[in-house]
Amino acid sequence: MDFVAIDFETATSKRDSPCAIGIAYFKSGELLDWKFQLIRPKENRFDWFNTAMHGIDEKEVKDEPEFPEIWPELKAALSSGIAIAHNAGFDFSVLRHTLNLYQIPFPEVEYFCTRIMAAKAWPE
Repeated sequence: MDFVAIDFETATSKRDSPCAIGIAYFKSGELLDWKFQLIRPKENRFDWFNTAMHGIDEKEVKDEPEFPEIWPELKAALSSGIAIAHNAGFDFSVLRHTLNLYQIPFPEVEYFCTRIMAAKAWPE
């Protein structure tokens, strides 16, 4: 199975504040490549709780690209087939809110949630 896995981190509780993304590319179930990219949120303001969760703060992202600069690569990854995320409701909500913030159209994406898949496979 070919798919891309994504994971966003946010600077605040607002879903349009991504500060990092991890992308992993799989072909026939094997990891081909992966990328971690810091992102400077539009407001570059961080809540202490979020920083405590992931360790990223304003200083770490001050010279990093804003979301529109990384979007072409992410869009290509998402357009290449199936996308997955653990708690996909969160990650794809971050994507949708951030695209709305920058007035970028949301692409057609087929995605699945590994948290839901795991709960179905192991209901106990």
